[in-house]
Amino acid sequence: KSAKREKNYLSAVKTALWEPLVTSRGLWPTQITHLLQLARGLHSRQMTREAEMVEAREDDGGIADIDALSNSERIERLVALGRRAAAGETEARKAIVLLRESDCPYRRLSALLTVHGSRDTAMLLAALHDPSRTVRYRAAALLTAMGSDAECLAALEKTLDPALRKTLLARLARRRRFDVNDTFLSAREDIPLGLHLFGSEAHVQARLDDIASLIDLSPAARRYPTLVLRWFDAQFATKGRFDRRLHGLLAPLLPHLAQRAPGRTLETLRLLVGDGCGLAVEWLFHLALPT
Repeated sequence: KSAKREKNYLSAVKTALWEPLVTSRGLWPTQITHLLQLARGLHSRQMTREAEMVEAREDDGGIADIDALSNSERIERLVALGRRAAAGETEARKAIVLLRESDCPYRRLSALLTVHGSRDTAMLLAALHDPSRTVRYRAAALLTAMGSDAECLAALEKTLDPALRKTLLARLARRRRFDVNDTFLSAREDIPLGLHLFGSEAHVQARLDDIASLIDLSPAARRYPTLVLRWFDAQFATKGRFDRRLHGLLAPLLPHLAQRAPGRTLETLRLLVGDGCGLAVEWLFHLALPT
C-alpha cells in the first residue's frame, strides 16, 4: 500500500510540476529532477514516521483510546496501568514511558496518575521540573501525599521556583508533616520569613518576633490562634496595653482569632477592656452580635 501511495504521489507531483515547467521552459529538467528527488525523500520520511506511530499505537499497553474515555474510566485505566508496571509487566512500563515523554502536557499529566498504582515517586520528583505548570503542581500534590520525608525534603531543596516551593511547604503543613518543613526551614538562611509560618508551632513561636515585625500575621492567626494570642498577651504586658502598633496588628486578626479560638480571644479582649481599651469594647460588641 505504501509503495502504491508513493507512486501515485510522485505521479501527481510530476503532473503538477514537470509538464507545465518543461513546456513553459521555466526550469531546466535537471532542476525538476532535483525537486522530484527532494519530494520523494520528504514523502519517504513522512511514511516512516506514520509507520512508527502505527507501531507505537499497537504496542502502547492499552492507552491509545484514553482520550475518548470518561474521566473516571480514564483514571481507572491509568491506575491499573501503574499496577501492571509495578508487577513487572514490560508493555505497561513502555506505555508509561510513552506518556511521560510525550510532547503533550495532557499525556504527561496522565502519566502522573499511574503513580497511584505504581507508587513510582521518582517520576514525581522528575515531574517537578516539567515545562508545564499544571504538571509541576500536580506532581507536588502527589509527592506530598505519597513521598517519603527524604523525597519531600529533596524536592524542597532542589526546587528553584519560589511559588512551587511555597506550595510544597503549604501542602506538607496541611498534612501535618511538620518534621520535613522544620528540617528544611531551619537549615536555610535565605528563606523568606513568610515561609516560616508553614513550620510547626514550636518553629513559628521561635521566629514570631521577627515575623510580626515584617509581615502580616493572618496566616499564623489562622493556623496557630492560641500561640498568636499568647504572643499578644506578652507584648501587651511588656509594652503596655495602649500601644497603638499592637492594636493595629491585632485588629485585622480578630475575625480569624474569634472564629478559631473564641474563648481565648475573649480572655485577651477582657484584659484590654479592664484597662479601658476602646478597640476591645467594640470587638466584644461585634462578637456578641448573632451571626
